[in-house]
Amino acid sequence: MADYELPSGVYFNEKLKVEDRKQVGEFVDFLADGLLRQNKDSAILAVGSSTFPESHWKTREKLNKSPENKLKLKLDLNYQDIDLRIIPAKPCPVWELEKALGQVLKNGRYDFSQKTTTTLGARIVTSYSDLGKAPCTWVDFSYGLHCITTNLKNKTPIDLILDFVDNPELPSAEERIAFERRNNYAFSVLYIPQILRE
Repeated sequence: MADYELPSGVYFNEKLKVEDRKQVGEFVDFLADGLLRQNKDSAILAVGSSTFPESHWKTREKLNKSPENKLKLKLDLNYQDIDLRIIPAKPCPVWELEKALGQVLKNGRYDFSQKTTTTLGARIVTSYSDLGKAPCTWVDFSYGLHCITTNLKNKTPIDLILDFVDNPELPSAEERIAFERRNNYAFSVLYIPQILRE
């Protein structure tokens, strides 16, 4: 397990807000089952700010209180949405997974929109200075070019990220999880495809 990889129990019990825990668990089960029925069994990883280490949020809190914060920036001290990376068990064209995921969401009566890009995430750096005056945390890589946005039943926004580069074919779940570990990204494996459990 990489330094910032979270066991799913820690993610659900310590990282998620109380009001999101049950909702995210049910949504992950719904997606996993629906994708399996669409013959697109996929790994589901939590990524993004809901997986960031406590040190990230403490740094942001310090920056909010810093006398150097001349612009009085107020950085969020918790996640504002949930990002889930959906990775097929076997390589496939991105459009096939987008289509299957759209069908799963339609079947579950979720309103959703497809995007060609999503918000940026962060490999954590300590601060960024706007003209040397106002420190704030900064971001340096994108979570996805192919993304579907919806909401949990409790209205928490959720991004379903399929890939972060414009690949014609998505890597396998095994390859992508290895990539996340190798690059020490913050993530949590919430569902493993059946083929990888055998």
